[in-house]
Amino acid sequence: MSRGQTPDVDTLLSLSAWLGVPLETYAQGEVVAPDSRSQTLESIRSFLRADETLSEESAEAITSVLGAAYDQLSQPHQGLSAEPVLTGAR
Repeated sequence: MSRGQTPDVDTLLSLSAWLGVPLETYAQGEVVAPDSRSQTLESIRSFLRADETLSEESAEAITSVLGAAYDQLSQPHQGLSAEPVLTGAR
C-alpha cells in the first residue's frame, strides 16, 4: 500500500480483522444496490465457462439466450403475460 497499490479483497479483509476496524470505515461514497440481473447472468456465465464440454462461443450463446429470456420473463410487459404461452395444433 505504501507504493500506491491497493490490496486485494483477501488482504483487505485480513488487515481489517487484524486491526479490528470494520470495512465500512474505508468506504467512501454512496452505497449502490447490486444489479440482480447482471449478478444472475454472471453466475450462469461462470458455470457455463467452467463446463469443459462447452466451447467459449457456446457458453456465450447460451448466456445470450438466457439473458433474453430473463429480460422477457423477469419484468411483466404491458400486454404480455409473464407466463409462457404454448401454441400449436392439438
